[in-house]
Amino acid sequence: MAALSECDSAAVGELVHPEVAIRTERRTHRGREAAVAWAGKQFDHLVRRYVPIEIEETPDGVLVHAELQYVWRGSGNVGDTSRVRIDLGVRDGLISSWHLEDEPR
Repeated sequence: MAALSECDSAAVGELVHPEVAIRTERRTHRGREAAVAWAGKQFDHLVRRYVPIEIEETPDGVLVHAELQYVWRGSGNVGDTSRVRIDLGVRDGLISSWHLEDEPR
């Protein structure tokens, strides 16, 4: 979560499996190269931060309950937040899948 929040695409590249599948609302990004490109996306005026609240072990990895924050780059003020859950699959000690969805309130 920290590497993604920092838009540290190199660190994300080290943490994901070569055959990783990242499912977003719009599409699925497949493979390490696509994951690195996706992780490096930034907004001009906002920083996207993932703040883990609870982590549950699952048969295939972990389920992260988190707060997704959009922070104004200039002031550091939080502009918007939402609760999300991120289902992370783990294979060979690396993240093999990522699926984020809004968490029911």
